[in-house]
Amino acid sequence: MRPTLLFVVLMFVAMVSPAWAQVSALAAIDQELRAHFPKVTSIKAVELEKLMGSKLRPIVIDVWEPEEFAVSRLQGAVRIDPDAELDDVLRAIGPELEDRIIIVYCSVGVRSTELAERVGGGLKSRGVSQIANLSKGIFGWHNATRTLMRGTQKTPYVDPL
Repeated sequence: MRPTLLFVVLMFVAMVSPAWAQVSALAAIDQELRAHFPKVTSIKAVELEKLMGSKLRPIVIDVWEPEEFAVSRLQGAVRIDPDAELDDVLRAIGPELEDRIIIVYCSVGVRSTELAERVGGGLKSRGVSQIANLSKGIFGWHNATRTLMRGTQKTPYVDPL
């Protein structure tokens, strides 16, 4: 996968910032993504947590590399390669998509927003009612003190960096 220039710049800013500034960096990245991808809906961590606990049970897609996914993920997430196309996504999540909600996430939202933009139309044409990106990614989820999983166990770790 060849990262986009936006991704490289935003990840550099997030990684070199002190911890107190990372929350602001996540907000800036989120705002930038919304501006560059206005067709992609986003969902906040608190909203996703409620949705995951409801009978709607969204399909949660992790847009990470295998080594990242091995460290932590949202409970029940299905891993998809960041450069996946629609057919790859359909193979991973199955054919029963009528009225389903799909939530995508990655570290901060860049890769997942790009995936949502790339395959969103195809998923909606197959009956998906909504596709949304997790605002501020798994780092935002973790900062909001939401549960992360490593396999079947809870973990305090976010990723292998």
